[in-house]
Amino acid sequence: MKKLITLLLFVILMLGLYNCGGVPRPDQELSTAKEKIELSQKEDAPKYANKEFSSALSDYTAATNAVSQGKNDIAKQKALSSISNSDVAIAKTRKSKAEESLSTMSNLLKEAEDMKADILIPTDFENYKKSYEVSKSLYDQSMYQDSYTNSKSVLPSIESSVSDLRTRWGNAKEELRKAVDKTESPMYKAMTKRLTNEAAEIEKLISDARTLLDQAKLEESMQKSKEAQEKIDNLTNSIKKMNEEYLNKTGDKLKELKINRNLVFMYFGRKAGLNEFKVAQTIKVYKEEEGSTNTQQKEVSNMTDEELTNYKSQLETDISNIKSQIRELYNSAQIDYSNGEYVRSLDTLDKVDELISQYNEKQDTYNKVLSEIDKRAKAKVVQQPAVQQPAVQPKEEVKVTETYKTYKVIKGDFLSRIATKLFNGGYWWWPKIFVLNKDKISDPDLIDEGQELKIPTSLPE
Repeated sequence: MKKLITLLLFVILMLGLYNCGGVPRPDQELSTAKEKIELSQKEDAPKYANKEFSSALSDYTAATNAVSQGKNDIAKQKALSSISNSDVAIAKTRKSKAEESLSTMSNLLKEAEDMKADILIPTDFENYKKSYEVSKSLYDQSMYQDSYTNSKSVLPSIESSVSDLRTRWGNAKEELRKAVDKTESPMYKAMTKRLTNEAAEIEKLISDARTLLDQAKLEESMQKSKEAQEKIDNLTNSIKKMNEEYLNKTGDKLKELKINRNLVFMYFGRKAGLNEFKVAQTIKVYKEEEGSTNTQQKEVSNMTDEELTNYKSQLETDISNIKSQIRELYNSAQIDYSNGEYVRSLDTLDKVDELISQYNEKQDTYNKVLSEIDKRAKAKVVQQPAVQQPAVQPKEEVKVTETYKTYKVIKGDFLSRIATKLFNGGYWWWPKIFVLNKDKISDPDLIDEGQELKIPTSLPE
């Protein structure tokens, strides 16, 4: 029995000695595996070769666990597997990074070419293309790390140059876009109808800016675009000045025609009850179509007395309405000018000009009618010697000449009132005074205090 126990102890001892001295700890393999894993992490293997990196990490963990369990042979096996997987992960990562860098370089160079880098940065662009060819050649020789390293060294410069080109092109295009947008605004289009020369200059600048942009002369293109924008902005000042001049010119016309006052028209005739009245200010003026009435077609000299009287009344109404509308529109133009609506103000002043033409035509016709009335009145009047007139009021001044008297207008006078005073109540003889003083009076309803008027010396029946 003792012999059997001794034998068993001997066998156990021998087995222990065998295990301790048979397979040593794989410390070198484990250290290498750890370094490889760290290197693959540094190379960014988890991103580009995640499967291989995960296997290497798993094998390394298994190796360290086997060592702790005294399974050195298994530990060594797992450590070597970890190293192999790390090498594959590193190689795959370097190839992928080299490919990615080459692709980035290629895309940037293509973009730079599209932005005419060969014109704008010719030397740099040529150097970038050479660097790309070197990286591509190294890659084709499977020298992925060298290819990547070369690409990485030049990529920041390429990216910076391309970014600068984007900014320069973007700025030039933006300035051109601003100029074009301004020309498409309704206000600009309205202004250029009146400022054709300025508009032509602006269109030329924009056209030049486009041409320069196509030629990659970005700074010159930007300058042209900015000049165009400045001229467009200055159009507002130009149209304002034009509006101001137009207002003054039109105001002078109205002053000359004495339309810029509150005017009162008189209806005159032989019938009793025809008194003065003020014409409504808001009546809308309309253009009478040519040949719309028989009276207009008929010569004044061919009209009957009744037709002439009716036509005179019609003309007085038309002229009154036109004057009212002229005042209304002119005031509207002034308001638009004050509010900065210069184009609208100018359009309104155009209408005022049109109405002034209508007014002048009507007034000419009206004067012809008055002349005809006076002519017919003279034909009916029996000439009598001048009769001594009653003493006039202190403020009235009458001077007598050989053929006519001279009367000085006082406040509140109008032609029919003067005729009433000087012709013994014959207010209807006001046309005689008007005709005799046509060199001084353009509108029979407008006479000024202090004016000296010629008064016929012959009295009506």
